[in-house]
Amino acid sequence: MVRFSGLEIKPYSQLTELPRVRIDRVRVEVQRTLFGETEYHLVGTMGDEGKAYPICAPFTELPDVWERKKEVESAIFKARQEEQYAKKGKDAGYLETPARPV
Repeated sequence: MVRFSGLEIKPYSQLTELPRVRIDRVRVEVQRTLFGETEYHLVGTMGDEGKAYPICAPFTELPDVWERKKEVESAIFKARQEEQYAKKGKDAGYLETPARPV
C-alpha cells in the first residue's frame, strides 16, 4: 500500500490563526443558517476519521463550491503523484558501490 503524507494547507478561519495541517481528501458540507439560507462549506480531512478543517470561506452557490472542490482535489492528486515519483526516483538509478572491494 502506498502511503501519502498529505497536501499541506493553511485552514481558513476568521477568528484565529490556525497552524498548517495536512489533508488527503476534501468534501462539501451543507448547513442551513438561522436565517434559512444554505451555506456550502469545503472541508479537508486526513484519513477516514480525521478532523475536518475548513479550506475556504463558505459559499452560497453549489456550482462555486463544486469548482473550488475540483481545484483542491487536483492539487491533492498532483501532490500525491509528486510524492510517489520522488520516492521512486530516489530508489531508482545507479546502485551505490561500496568504498572497498567486497
